[in-house]
Amino acid sequence: MAVILIGSILLGLGGTCWVYFTQVVSSRKRMDEAWRELEDQLDKRHELLGPLVEGTKSNQAFEKAIVEIVSSFRGASADDSSDDLASAESRFSRQLRSILCLGAKFPEMDAIGGFNTFQKDLVRVEMSVQAARKHYNNCVKVYNGLLGKFPTNVIAQKIEYRREKSFEMQFAIDFKPSASD
Repeated sequence: MAVILIGSILLGLGGTCWVYFTQVVSSRKRMDEAWRELEDQLDKRHELLGPLVEGTKSNQAFEKAIVEIVSSFRGASADDSSDDLASAESRFSRQLRSILCLGAKFPEMDAIGGFNTFQKDLVRVEMSVQAARKHYNNCVKVYNGLLGKFPTNVIAQKIEYRREKSFEMQFAIDFKPSASD
């Protein structure tokens, strides 16, 4: 009888540990998937530059300014850490703002379809990046919350999961802050 009781207790504890383990692991997976989506959106943001340069070839002064801005950050790459990536993307945002400001300096560029397309695509992609960043940060918040509570913190420590930082960066387009930020 005592053996059955001890076995039941151990089975119950094992089942409970398994539930908490799967909670931590699935939260980590959701966070990793959100990170990949954020990286995909950031890549799309970088891909906007090629068509812009092609579309501005008719105005050499504008093209020269674009090429100077693009070449100043094309070679700069970040490590895999989110802090370095956030810094690099914030610098990239400042460069994109510089490109957008060129539109005011060269008003004739508004008539060129390539620049208009770039502006529209940039707004669309920036909104996608913003949404992906928010999703990732929400996943990080849930994941870190699990790591801060008993017993999931013990399980996470055993499988060497660590707290993650949220991803903060500047955007080329100013977004109005929302209550969820």
